[in-house]
Amino acid sequence: MPVDSGTRSAAGRAFGVAVRVAAGLAVVVSSALAAAGPRTLAATDCTPAGASHLTARVIARPGATITGLVDAAGCDIGVYVPADASGAVIRHATVRGATDQGILVQDASGVIVEDNTVTGNLRHPDVCPFVPGVAPKGPCIVDAKAVELVGTTHAVVKGNLIVNNLGEGGIGVFDDGVHSPATLGKGLARPSQDNLIEDNVVVDNPRGCGIVVSSHVAGEDVVGNRVLHNTVIGDAEGVVVADNVPHTRLVGTRVVRNVATDNLGPGVVLNSLAPGDVVTGTLIEDNVLSRNGGLPPFEKLPGYTSNPTGLIAVTAGLPPGTPRGTPAPVQQHVRIVDNVISGEHYGVWLTPQNHFTFVGTTETPGTVNRL
Repeated sequence: MPVDSGTRSAAGRAFGVAVRVAAGLAVVVSSALAAAGPRTLAATDCTPAGASHLTARVIARPGATITGLVDAAGCDIGVYVPADASGAVIRHATVRGATDQGILVQDASGVIVEDNTVTGNLRHPDVCPFVPGVAPKGPCIVDAKAVELVGTTHAVVKGNLIVNNLGEGGIGVFDDGVHSPATLGKGLARPSQDNLIEDNVVVDNPRGCGIVVSSHVAGEDVVGNRVLHNTVIGDAEGVVVADNVPHTRLVGTRVVRNVATDNLGPGVVLNSLAPGDVVTGTLIEDNVLSRNGGLPPFEKLPGYTSNPTGLIAVTAGLPPGTPRGTPAPVQQHVRIVDNVISGEHYGVWLTPQNHFTFVGTTETPGTVNRL
């Protein structure tokens, strides 16, 4: 899967990518199908995809291995892994053409998504207009990604090329719930815990963030997830660790040894934005951040101008009219260690509520707002 490093204009500010597309249709190999042998699916098949309320080109079964070409044109999802398909493997597949997610893993454990190409998905995603604390009027997805883990535990997303998806970005790790807007609702009430996102190349998905770890469900946690050794180039933002829905918790996220460069927004974003949100125990270590953009002017952060930013951390105050006793969002026990930040106007920019520990992070050049 070669990557060509030609640059584009500031409007796209991403790297061009050449994708090698495998020939043939998806082959689903499962212990349950072993007697009959592998089966090949017709390109027009779209099957209802369980709790997601979407349709999928391929639905994984327990112990299945999915490989080859998954042409999801006309389907909402390329490959759907439901709760009863724990242990499924998606490997050496090319997943393309889905309306929404290329790969959606929902409420399953031990799933492996490895060495795939995920491209040309999110063609017309059913995305909600995001207003914190306001329920959507109809079925929609708050944060659709080309590869999405929702309510998963011990999943591995490794060595994938995620390139040129048309809307909403690269990889997402979220919790799930009966009323979760992340997957159109009616999923199981489950955290997203101990998942590994490693050695992926997430390139040229400019309408969404490269990698997002976030909580969408009040009362559920997103805990112990690791984002390691990824390359994130030419996306809307680089790596995002965020609580944006009231009374959610994001615990122990590790963002280590990633490269985030030439993204339209900041290289790393840490958010805690809604009442009752808790983001705690985040580690940002040994990352290389360079030539990223800034948050757009409509964010209107006091003291922040929309200039290139390596890392930005925003903890919101309580809005006017909030009932007495409502807890304010917090970010706590956050460590920023030995990162290298260059070619940015702001190396690290923090809102006044943040009290972080900095060890050895270098910024050349850069200014730091630590009010």
